[in-house]
Parts: sequence; structure tokens; C-alpha cells
Amino acid sequence: MQGAVIIVLGLVLGLAASSYGIQVQTTTTTTRRPDYDNSYPDADIEQYECPKTKISGVYKLTPNDTALDRIEVYCDHKLAGGDWIVLHRRDSGALNFTRNWNDYKHGFGDLEGDHWLGLEEMHLLTRRGQYELGVVLTSSTNELWYAFYDWFAVGPERENYTLHLGDYTGGTVHDSLTFHEGKDFSTSDHDSSSGCPNMHASGWWFGHCYEANLNGLYKPGKRIDSMRWNKLSDLGLLGASMMVRKYDSIRGQHEFPY
Repeated sequence: MQGAVIIVLGLVLGLAASSYGIQVQTTTTTTRRPDYDNSYPDADIEQYECPKTKISGVYKLTPNDTALDRIEVYCDHKLAGGDWIVLHRRDSGALNFTRNWNDYKHGFGDLEGDHWLGLEEMHLLTRRGQYELGVVLTSSTNELWYAFYDWFAVGPERENYTLHLGDYTGGTVHDSLTFHEGKDFSTSDHDSSSGCPNMHASGWWFGHCYEANLNGLYKPGKRIDSMRWNKLSDLGLLGASMMVRKYDSIRGQHEFPY
């Protein structure tokens, strides 16, 4: 059943992109997820969702079934049908992403501009059922590229905010993020990766060390330590964003370009 869903999503992406002459990469592999426990509850639990206003902007979200504090986020309604909660955005070099553990835990920046939502809020958000991930990349030559994954979650701090990632389900750029699935988040003062944060001046879900690093130094067109997605280019990106929304196997046409 899941394979059929992914195939359908791939066809939807293909139809949407083809009208703009965009070549779409897809996959039909099967997602492997950890068993849901107290950190990853059943998918039927009430989830954080953007309001159905279809107007992009900053909102305070609260699931209907909980007394938890609201989280303040930027909701994007432009990409692929909208309803996206922005976790990370970089469109300029104005905000420094060479930060310590505490900054990455709690978040920094301006929700209406460049920002990092915060690992703790990412965990609290994504532990409540299944969220899909959308990644938007702007190349050093100012071209837009996309990648979609059917599941994204961040573990608790006791597990170093481990990245949990499902299948790459399509887009216009090859997958560079699956390499980081299961990796702990690391910063220069809280390193699980044998020196990668210091070598690349950023916090990220490093392995040895990365295939993608969207928190690297903002050096568009440069190679060393820059914000990169290796399957796109070895040159630094001009922009990048990561966003999630409640997973739905049946969605409308993905809208390109962004």
C-alpha cells in the first residue's frame, strides 16, 4: 500500500513539474521507521498544523488535544499546496549560523526572515505523528530546486536530537539528506561527530562529515565550508529552507515553481 502511495506521489510531482520543463527524480523504496514509543506517539494523535487561511505568515499553533504551550512558527502556503511549517530558512548571509548547542536547541533569528526554529521545538512538533519534509534550495546561479521526504522527525535531547528521515519521494534534485538519517546533532561544544562542527563552522546532523549541510557558512559559489547540497553542486548555495507539514498520502498537484 505504501509503495503505491509513493508511486502516486511521484506521478503527481512529475505531472506538476513537467509543465515547467523540470526533470523530476523519484523513488519507490520503503520507509523504515522506529517503533513509536513515548518519543514517537501513534500517528492518530492531534498534530500541529498551519491554519487553513492560505496566507503565509507567523502563527501561534496549538494542537486541539493538549494544554501544551503554543509554538510560534512561520507558515508557508506557496510550496506544493501550502500548509508548511518552516523549520529553517536562509536567504542571506545576515544571520550567523556558527552557534553553540544552546542556541541550536532554543532557536535563533527572525521567523519572517533567516532563522532556525530550534531543536527542542522541532522535537516537540515532529513527535506528534507523521510529518513530511520539503526542502527548497537556491543554487549559486539563482535556480530553484526541490526535494521531498515522506517522514521527518527529531529525537529528544537525551538522544542528541537524532535525525529520523523517511523516503525521498521526489523532487528536482537528487537526494543528499538520507546520508544523515540516524545521525546525532552536533555543535562545536557538544560534538558526536569527531570534529565536524569545528571543521565546517556549523551545527548539523553530521556523519563523516556530510552530504548536505544547510547550516554551513554563507558563501554562495564557494566550496570550502559553505552551505551545500552535494548532489546538486559542490558550490555554496544562495538560499535554503526546510519545512514540514502533516503527512497526507492524498494531496493536490504540487505547484512549481516555488
